[in-house]
Amino acid sequence: MVFFCASYLCNVNKLSSTHFCTCNVTLQITIRIFVLRSVIFFISNHSVSSFLMGAKTSTAAEKSQFVNLSADQLRRAEVEFRRCTKTKDLDYDQIVEIYSALQPAVPEIYKALQQDGRCSVSNILQLADSVLGDTASQAASLLKVFGTIQKALSGVVSIYAHQHELSTTESDALVDYFLGDSPSDEERFSRWLLRHSTASQLISHVFSPLVFEEGKSLLPSTSHSSSLLPHSATMVINMHLPADRRSEWTLLFSSVLYGSSFSQIVAKINGEGPCIVVVTSSNGKTFGCFASAGFLMGPRYHGDATSFLFEVQPQIRIFSATGVTNNYAYLNIQQNTMPNGLGIGGSESTWPFFIYEEYGKGITLPNIRSFEKCHLSGSDTFAISAIEVWRVGEKPRKNSFEDECIRSEKSIIDKDPQTRALLEMTGRTIHSDAYREPAPLLDS
Repeated sequence: MVFFCASYLCNVNKLSSTHFCTCNVTLQITIRIFVLRSVIFFISNHSVSSFLMGAKTSTAAEKSQFVNLSADQLRRAEVEFRRCTKTKDLDYDQIVEIYSALQPAVPEIYKALQQDGRCSVSNILQLADSVLGDTASQAASLLKVFGTIQKALSGVVSIYAHQHELSTTESDALVDYFLGDSPSDEERFSRWLLRHSTASQLISHVFSPLVFEEGKSLLPSTSHSSSLLPHSATMVINMHLPADRRSEWTLLFSSVLYGSSFSQIVAKINGEGPCIVVVTSSNGKTFGCFASAGFLMGPRYHGDATSFLFEVQPQIRIFSATGVTNNYAYLNIQQNTMPNGLGIGGSESTWPFFIYEEYGKGITLPNIRSFEKCHLSGSDTFAISAIEVWRVGEKPRKNSFEDECIRSEKSIIDKDPQTRALLEMTGRTIHSDAYREPAPLLDS
């Protein structure tokens, strides 16, 4: 390859001297640059391949042995490995030192890869190429290292807990979550990972140090710390959100900060975009919902089947929408014939999750068909001990026309209650109520 490029460059020089007057000078320079870059690229990749794979003479052996690892990742690995060894393999102590981030699983990794007491660089990178690849490759490599599905998932969680300094309680909660619906049949493991993207992304995250990278964060950046959601639950909930909603959470309401007031909740969350509502009940359960379009004041439902319910305590569970109904997020107050409060997935007095306008009480009826079977609080009614509402992702932007409509609507409603009633009957959202305290109820 080098000889060919050098010969070609000489021919270009001859061509340029012989036909200088007729050839385009810019084209000649471009060709020379291309040839030189090709030579440099070949030498660089040949050096990496020689170190990582060993010196081999066959053309087939010189081809890349990796499907998922990039050239940059391989070059970075070469640099790091050269710092640790002059040979192309490492002993156990070197593995422990290099891969301290994988410490809980280092013995299993070493045992699976070692030959005659040493792990070759090639075998380490083959493992990285698989475990950072598609779900079929992930399943095969995890079973090779850990032996069984249960040990594999427990091992992955133990690495994550080590990397993020999680407590034993949180680590156990994650293991319980992942093992909850994991298959017993190893042949179904890759299909389960394909369906369970949270597990697949967790695997990629924890094994990124194999190629000396830090795994992509599975947690959002937050404006405040949560008093209701531990690290483990935040990670699981975040990974079930739409991808464009995972990077940032903003606290809209907290009973710790703003007190026990439903009107405050409404004022803080109305029209603020997709959000998560988290409640801790007086019986110690923690649960909530994700409203994919947020909550908008009025008689209409909002959102789609990406909405879900969840439990946090005593165990982490996600309950997806079934798609059999479009009754998702609902928010309304001071109505005579419609539910007054905040809820998702129900109607009238039948809800899997609903908080009454009279702050402090709610209902969680079991097995409502809008979501997978669940009974969030463990009883049909609950009393609120604490509540938080988080916007996920950026706040949606309102155009000037919509803002003007809201201002006009507020003016009309204040002056004419009959207009208000007509708007509600036609399904028009009543925005302005979100910004005032509920009117006192008159004695009959």
